[in-house]
Amino acid sequence: NGSILSYHDIELDEISRISTNTTPASFLTRPNISFSSKDVQITNIQKDDNFIKISLLKKNRKDAGEFSLIFKNSPLEFVKMEVKNDLGQIVSVTLNNIDMKSSIPNKFFVIKDNNF
Repeated sequence: NGSILSYHDIELDEISRISTNTTPASFLTRPNISFSSKDVQITNIQKDDNFIKISLLKKNRKDAGEFSLIFKNSPLEFVKMEVKNDLGQIVSVTLNNIDMKSSIPNKFFVIKDNNF
């Protein structure tokens, strides 16, 4: 939601909020996404017949982890993202049936916390 990333940890039953600038995922919240941005370092590019995987770090936040974007080759389509944290754990988000023409209301990006 804007510059804040909120997530609900079901196991701990708690909601956490952090600035998107502290995560590699902030790359996706920019008005213009570019792999040649001055604060982005591409760490790896893998390509096969079906997919392209581009991994990157934010230069000023390397400790935040590595972020990977996976694209289907033909036609070129963004299908998955992965975040690898400093413990080597990978969080993977796969996108299906993407509708780029419709907008999503901002209210869908807000986690309500009953403790506030």
